[in-house]
Amino acid sequence: MLADATLLALALAYQFHVLQEAKFRAEQLAQLDPLTGINNRRAFYDTTEPLWSTALRKERNVSVILMDIDMFKQINDTHGHAHGDKVLLAIAAMLMKLIRQGDVLARWGGEEFVVFLPETNIQEAVALAERLRAAIAGARIRHATGETAITASFGVAAKEVHHATLDALISLADDYLYQSKQQGRNRVSYYPVG
Repeated sequence: MLADATLLALALAYQFHVLQEAKFRAEQLAQLDPLTGINNRRAFYDTTEPLWSTALRKERNVSVILMDIDMFKQINDTHGHAHGDKVLLAIAAMLMKLIRQGDVLARWGGEEFVVFLPETNIQEAVALAERLRAAIAGARIRHATGETAITASFGVAAKEVHHATLDALISLADDYLYQSKQQGRNRVSYYPVG
């Protein structure tokens, strides 16, 4: 009977361990973009919400960079979705390498990425966006018959008094991203905050 009880306890412990691992994996999947392995939109908000609240309360600088890979549909249409995925992976890796440890990167959707920059004014954010733009423009992603040159457009916005929400700041960065697209792509647009 003691042996049966021991086996039952071991079986229950093993089952509990398996369930805990499955729960951990499910939580990770809910937070990470499945293709690139970086934060998804949900994780972005989970991570930045306390940073945003602190910045508002303590009147700290915060900036946001929103970027979109130029002509991404054409890349997919010309070279296939597998190559498009390769481009997204390369861009995500490049962004991770070039941002600071405290910055928050996420795949915003499709071919868009967002970077939350705590303790960063507009000039510093624009300088980073320019470095990211130049790095992406210099990258070449191999495919079956050659290489794909990539560019990206950027919108940058810094927190001002009238930005009551992070969504308002992201919306402003999105407006500047749209401006970059309208002005010919492969550029950084922003409003210089004094």
